[in-house]
Amino acid sequence: LLPFFRNNINRLAQLELNFEVGLECAQSIAFVLDENRCQSLESLRFEDCNLGETGFAVIATALRNQPQLEELHLEHNNIGLTGCIALGETLRGWGTSNLK
Repeated sequence: LLPFFRNNINRLAQLELNFEVGLECAQSIAFVLDENRCQSLESLRFEDCNLGETGFAVIATALRNQPQLEELHLEHNNIGLTGCIALGETLRGWGTSNLK
């Protein structure tokens, strides 16, 4: 995924994944999100990806650089308490949120 992200990051408005994502893939997604170059990103949809607590926690932490995000869909990902805490900390850091 990294080559795709590196070549399309400035034009990426939506990212939708609906397949099982392993920890390595979640870390790659987090790396790109954390670089703060996805300012056009408006929607993230991770459905049935089984991210798990650790995978989602690294993504949620990287989302701190994405306060412009308007949609975040996380159905069926087993994000657990660790993922929820990481997301809560990210949302608190945004101040005001555009999430619908």
